[in-house]
Amino acid sequence: MQHHIRTVFGDSATYYGGEKWTEIGENFQHQNGQGNGNGPALWAAISLLLLQILKDQVYGITFLSAISAEIMILAAFGFVDDMDYIQTGIPGETSENLLAHTQRGMDIWESLLRTTGGTIVVEPAKAIE
Repeated sequence: MQHHIRTVFGDSATYYGGEKWTEIGENFQHQNGQGNGNGPALWAAISLLLLQILKDQVYGITFLSAISAEIMILAAFGFVDDMDYIQTGIPGETSENLLAHTQRGMDIWESLLRTTGGTIVVEPAKAIE
């Protein structure tokens, strides 16, 4: 198997794996793989950067701490490999403006995921029987 890096800019021409395993040795593998123990840490490291970009672009919810008067911004909730983007409006903002701002935030999130080789997966809701 040959492993290429996939981003929004295309697949890498260079790869690892395949016949290169015999060239560089079996102990020199650079892959995460499904079920790998470092998977959650790797997901957190990548997601942290993507969420920071959203926060820098002023997407998410802004809170003012009652005790410290510190401003906190929360862009999403995440668990394992699932992420929920959140957005609130400002006082007096129309619902149309809020919807447009939320859509721009989702567009940024999707393009960031695509750049890292990821994608948004939408699964249909399952009926409860």
